[in-house]
Amino acid sequence: MVNRTLGTNARHPSLLAGLLFDEHGNRMTPTHAMKNGTRYRYYISQPLTTGPRVTASAGRRLPAGEIEQLVVNRIRAALTDEAMLLDTIQAQAVATHDHQGLLQRARSISRDWGTRSAPNERALLCALITRIEVCSNRVDIHLLPARLVEVLRKDPQDLPPASACAERPSRILSITAELQRSGMGQKLIIEARDANGRKTRPDASLVKLLIKAHHLNRKLLRGGGATIASIARDEGLSGSYMTRLVRLAYLNPEITQAILDSRQPVDLTAAKLKRTHTLPLDWDQQKAVLGFA
Repeated sequence: MVNRTLGTNARHPSLLAGLLFDEHGNRMTPTHAMKNGTRYRYYISQPLTTGPRVTASAGRRLPAGEIEQLVVNRIRAALTDEAMLLDTIQAQAVATHDHQGLLQRARSISRDWGTRSAPNERALLCALITRIEVCSNRVDIHLLPARLVEVLRKDPQDLPPASACAERPSRILSITAELQRSGMGQKLIIEARDANGRKTRPDASLVKLLIKAHHLNRKLLRGGGATIASIARDEGLSGSYMTRLVRLAYLNPEITQAILDSRQPVDLTAAKLKRTHTLPLDWDQQKAVLGFA
């Protein structure tokens, strides 16, 4: 039996509710299904919630975790893009002596993303993004540069949503990702190109490992006092293995983006990443350990 509900709740936050649209302009709303005691979250196009089944081909049904992590990783990477940040900060006529402080604040937000509360994460995304469009071959994140300095200076929960300022110019961050049908829904196949322009595919095992790491980290941070041991037991993992996986949720976002773009060192496999017991917290040291430097 499938049980559906729309909206958000504290245990399973829908970070992109209200921001996500398909290529036809239909808003995508959060829903979930229960199967064999496991909860699966999705975003689906509105016609699929209200229209007849014949309209299903015109809509989208996406795994929530995949699209949320894709967007979060891209925003985290943008917050470490010093050239883009400086260009945006200077366009807002910020005093020169404030530049380094704002750059450090952006880097801190990106680094500490996994420790933020669900409402704070959602507030930050809503403060920066006017809309996210899911097309058949890419995901376009419409970012409002004019709000960036405000987000870096204030608590994002005190700011109105960027969609309320839609008349201001936006910047599009595009992610190449092909949609492929998978059962009742669709899955995102992230694509990249090599130096010769040929299409490449990210290492599916590495991507799956990162998604699992972020899933476990969210459960740990928002588990209402649940311990690593209890979560590991629920997930069918050993406590030590779960600890190693959770550590991967704090990877340098440049490393995460490189994996999604299939630009990681050739010897960086999922097996090697799982075996990295003493991965340092310092981002530059992480790059050196994993062969990026």
